Amino acid sequence: ARNLLHDHFGSHEDDRIRIAAARALMRLRTAKAMQALHAVITDGNAEVRRLSAAAFGLAGAAVGGGVRPPAARLAIALERETDDDVALEMLAALGRLGSADAVQRLLRIALPPSPDLTGDVTSRDSWVRIAALEALVRARGPQMQPVIESLASDADAEVAMAAASLRTRSG
Repeated sequence: ARNLLHDHFGSHEDDRIRIAAARALMRLRTAKAMQALHAVITDGNAEVRRLSAAAFGLAGAAVGGGVRPPAARLAIALERETDDDVALEMLAALGRLGSADAVQRLLRIALPPSPDLTGDVTSRDSWVRIAALEALVRARGPQMQPVIESLASDADAEVAMAAASLRTRSG
């Protein structure tokens, strides 16, 4: 059954079949099922990508000897993601992963943008920064208090309000 799901999942042209297979793999939650889901993080269908992202952050989604999946593949997919719901799932999954790499990537998203090598500043939507901050708090809890404090006076009013709310809840 797993081979049939995997075959349909990765290559079937009908989105409905790939979505159904992804949901079935999510229910299985075996290492092989999670690996198959991780592999389709760049699928053409947003729901398949959302399910794939969710699989990165699942408890028990360890691969090969109990090692959590690397955050890099998920972070690269996040940079290219165009669907807001999928992007939110990816940010939340990075928080659930909680690895040092995932936390660093979330910090880069949550903190105010800084100029790149050309001097350009890439602005991010408020909701993306807020979701990254919430994922950081999920990943590291009280260790993120300095980040929350710094963002409570952020130039983006929505980010500042969200940080103040998190400060109130965690304090």
